[in-house]
Amino acid sequence: MGVFSTKKSKKSTSSSDSNPTLLPPPPPPFLLPYTKSVRNDGENYDLTFPISGGWQYKSGTSEWVVKSEVILSISYASVENSASTLTKTWNSEEIEKVEELGEQDIHGIGKVTMIQLTLSGPVLGLLPVVTFGFVPLPLSCPLVYRVTWSSSSTSSSSPSPPPPSMVLHTATLLKGSLLPSPDHHPDHPELPTHIYTTSWQSWGFAGTTARGKPQPRHALPDVFAGSFHRGGEAPPGLSRDAWTGRNEGWYCSDGFAAITSNGNSSHGCHGEAAMVDSAGGPSLVLGMLSQRSNFSVVTADKDLETIAVHSSYDGCVVDAGELPESTDLCWVQLLEPQNYNDEIMADYLDALGKHNNARCPPKEPLSIGWCSWYDYYEKISEEVIINNLKKLQSSKGSFDANVVVVDDGYMTSWGDWDSLKPGLFPSGMKGLASSIKEAGFKPGVWLAPFAADKGSQIAKDHPEWIIKAQGSSTKPANSANCAKWFYGLDATNPEVIEHVKKIVKRAVDEWGFQVLKLDFLYASCLKGERADKGVTRAQAYGKAMAALREAAGDAFIIGCGAPLLGSVGYVDGMRISADTGPTFAPTFPMPWWDQANLPCLRSMVRNTLTRSQLSHRLWHNDPDCILLRDTTKLSEEEVVSAITVTAMSSGMLLLSDDLSKVGPSRMKKIAMVNPPTNVPAIPLDLHLRKMPTLTQLICTDDDECVKGHRNALKVESGLGTWTVFGLHNWEGRKATVQLPEGGVKMGRKHGSVVDHGHHCFYVWSGKYKYINTLGGALDIGVPLNAHGSEIVVMKPVVPGVGQYIGSTMHFTCGMEVKSCKVVTGEERGGEIEVEFKKSPIAGETAIAFFFAPIPPSEEERIIIQINDKAAFNAHRIVASVPEGIVVAVKVQGQKAKINLVW
Repeated sequence: MGVFSTKKSKKSTSSSDSNPTLLPPPPPPFLLPYTKSVRNDGENYDLTFPISGGWQYKSGTSEWVVKSEVILSISYASVENSASTLTKTWNSEEIEKVEELGEQDIHGIGKVTMIQLTLSGPVLGLLPVVTFGFVPLPLSCPLVYRVTWSSSSTSSSSPSPPPPSMVLHTATLLKGSLLPSPDHHPDHPELPTHIYTTSWQSWGFAGTTARGKPQPRHALPDVFAGSFHRGGEAPPGLSRDAWTGRNEGWYCSDGFAAITSNGNSSHGCHGEAAMVDSAGGPSLVLGMLSQRSNFSVVTADKDLETIAVHSSYDGCVVDAGELPESTDLCWVQLLEPQNYNDEIMADYLDALGKHNNARCPPKEPLSIGWCSWYDYYEKISEEVIINNLKKLQSSKGSFDANVVVVDDGYMTSWGDWDSLKPGLFPSGMKGLASSIKEAGFKPGVWLAPFAADKGSQIAKDHPEWIIKAQGSSTKPANSANCAKWFYGLDATNPEVIEHVKKIVKRAVDEWGFQVLKLDFLYASCLKGERADKGVTRAQAYGKAMAALREAAGDAFIIGCGAPLLGSVGYVDGMRISADTGPTFAPTFPMPWWDQANLPCLRSMVRNTLTRSQLSHRLWHNDPDCILLRDTTKLSEEEVVSAITVTAMSSGMLLLSDDLSKVGPSRMKKIAMVNPPTNVPAIPLDLHLRKMPTLTQLICTDDDECVKGHRNALKVESGLGTWTVFGLHNWEGRKATVQLPEGGVKMGRKHGSVVDHGHHCFYVWSGKYKYINTLGGALDIGVPLNAHGSEIVVMKPVVPGVGQYIGSTMHFTCGMEVKSCKVVTGEERGGEIEVEFKKSPIAGETAIAFFFAPIPPSEEERIIIQINDKAAFNAHRIVASVPEGIVVAVKVQGQKAKINLVW
């Protein structure tokens, strides 16, 4: 494959020998080293184009510099020959023009200072134009840029004849190095230690890999799984091989990536065993601000020193006289050393959501529901749905579902969506949706609008709608195997677009479904031959999603098997993991080491943690369903881990059992996470481990704290500020998970006293413990069984003031409270009044914990009133702490009010 790249030429300006006293005329400005600078909070951010070509981006605060060897590199071929054969090579030797454009408005981002480079040419009659800009943000000034095209016949250059048609493959937007800044510790530079990578669509791996460690990938041959993961493509030599799908020695991330340092990198990489520190090192965030034009990849070598960004044109044909599609905006951000609780990718993800008009937060978040798939699979019927509706209605209070999804299995074939299985749905889909509404739930239905079974009637009637394999007019494109082979429908065919609109409109307008789970959406943009050869796969996917969104109207769309970045702005919810399953890891005959697409709990909880930062920015995360029944092969610890991860991430919470099989003990655990917080916790070790082990949620009645932290949950006045931690042991053996001292301090620095110890409540065990944090090293270890989790609530002790600590009604120890009043006497005595908006499960007793600032010897002063009536024998002393005593009070009945007087 041929490549052309733009470089500035270093032209001679030597004096004439005949007249050595005369100085040469100055060269044009664009042949000199060119630097564009902006200042932000007193720091300088520089973009430099040296004479030798390429560019360099640095900031006054970052310890790293990004240096690209090229401004642009394009791989292409003539349309007369095969896409892999180079027929013309073009090399640019200089920049034709540099223009300062001043401030320009970029949608969703705001005013950006821009410069524009017109590259010398033409390449087959086209002039590449690259526009760079600085985004003024409080902590840094990211660099954004894109490639557009103009015709050489309309430029200031000599007109060229009309170009021949050509095939575009890859645009390399960055190819260079991540280097230590000479301004920072030149003798002991902070080296990159980890890279966060993500896959193209819902089901693939997302997470962090230590430098030099192999990138996790799928374990199946490419013929079975390649199409699940085939997003952007690197140029030949860096691209996928036939078996694993990735070349060894390179990291590859679809859409965006983050390269980080753990702050201890001068003497080598500490790998996944590195502890969460109070301060990390510098970081680099690279990514695309959309994937409307191209699917793109970020690549890095095994030492995280060589980096690149490639945007795929997928062999789209550019006819004579036409201009190629502009690339999406590329984002490059260098960040100074961060605290571990900061979200390194926050600026990028915020900009990504705004730039694409993310439908977030949804008007009506779908928080809790039931899905038919993981117990019944394809063996569903109207009777099955109605029976579970009745169970859901009787579970109100412990599980307040608001949506019921009828999953795959109601139709005779994928593609024939109006052909129902005979005898199983006597009321039809319209009647079933009506029954779900009447029961008090929103009806949802599963569709795969761009997929068709090989034996479906739609495939027989319209073979021309099927995407064909590359170079073939008859052979269908490989869609990968999900226990069966199927066809992908061509979104560039207008008849297909009208067909899928009809499908969706029927489901919404005729049948009455308000929620659409749209699956296998990647099938609309398989690699192959399609009707319109002039569009990229990303553009084809955009056509597909625009049609679905238009037809769905206000219905809530949950994307699944969907290219992530290309879906922003179209979906309301998004599956962000592979299917869950009845085992922790894949089991024989499937390869247990698969990290990408085989159904299992491990993949579900991992991606829920590693993609939690996408939720409430791009869409409402759907982590997939929780399986509660005891007929799976999941241990009690693994079920609790699934509940914990889902609750802390605050994504959708869907059950998928025959609810008649679920026992009361597990429904009680689900009641503990009902309702969801709608505030996602932050994984503190996201950039240190493949599977994070520690998440943090802040609960506070302080409005300023809520404004300053994305992971801060607003609670009722009088409750104070505290921290909720999710702790996880993903090892196959018992282990102790440590709470970092810095994480605990984060929860007590917002208006709370620092040095009087902490109330510590272990949610799943229901136990209280006082933690002495009065100086010295903090050592809080929580022993957990294999694949086990615990939620730990840590609330600072406030001396002399009564406190509500929490209860066994909600894992946050605050969301269950309607009001909290604390009265402290001038000399001695006081009162706490707590009114609950949540009740214990019918027939169950909950426990509420209070702190009374009196010595244990004065316990008799405690008076308990429940619903304004004296309650004898309703409390007990569970702990004596340096500043007082902790009292446990029994809670029964509906929405009680408790007064504790001392």
